[in-house]
Amino acid sequence: SQKGSGNLVPVEEKKTLACDDLPGTLVGKFLTRASAQLTSMQELLKAVSQTADEAARQDMLAEVYLCIHALTPEKNLKTLHPAMQMSAALEGLLRKLLEDPKHATPSTLVTLAAGVDLLQDLCAPGLKPDLGTNASIQMLVVDDDPIARRAVTGALQMAFDKPEAAESGEAALAAATARPFDLVFMDVQMPGMDGFTACAKLHETGLNRTTPVVFVTGRSDFDARAQMSRSGGSDLVSKPFLKSEITVKALTFVLRGRIEKSAAVTN
Repeated sequence: SQKGSGNLVPVEEKKTLACDDLPGTLVGKFLTRASAQLTSMQELLKAVSQTADEAARQDMLAEVYLCIHALTPEKNLKTLHPAMQMSAALEGLLRKLLEDPKHATPSTLVTLAAGVDLLQDLCAPGLKPDLGTNASIQMLVVDDDPIARRAVTGALQMAFDKPEAAESGEAALAAATARPFDLVFMDVQMPGMDGFTACAKLHETGLNRTTPVVFVTGRSDFDARAQMSRSGGSDLVSKPFLKSEITVKALTFVLRGRIEKSAAVTN
């Protein structure tokens, strides 16, 4: 083997240093480019939410997609930084919205906008790259319909480990009493205890007093949102949902929670 002399580095060490430096360089370039484009993406999404012209909306969504697509790294690199992971998830959701305009529901557009807003915070200087992996992420899916429960679980497994599942409000409370969760997806209409009641009671448990609950429901009207707020719920996902919407929604809540916890510890 060669030995270094002066400023020379052995061949073996050169390879190691190159591999070590590459991820940091990629992350740095991604964060710089993303930060420069996020404001324009946020403005486009605001315009999307305000227009009733479907063709204009799709054109604006296509612009946002092209911005995200140009930023998003290869799939095997998205684990380098949570901003890269969010970017990849947003790209997947935007692709679905462009495939079929019917997918661009108010609920989905809110999910998209919240994800882009979080992406801006994930690009902030000093954010730890292991924000989403430094502690195990625990989620709970509650639905009496096994097919719907499997659909939400499958969507979450696109970005996370397999979540815990419960088939009733009562089972959800038992799980919440036993362990803390980062996020709960809750069906509203279930036999026995409905989702709104289960959410309120879940927040009475010591381990999950502040755990965000996202309702998965066929209702997204004013009354449903009012009930959601009264029961302590954090958001709604309308049925039928896109798997990519569930993924973005989960990343948004989990990573936002991690940012807030990190800030609280620092302060």
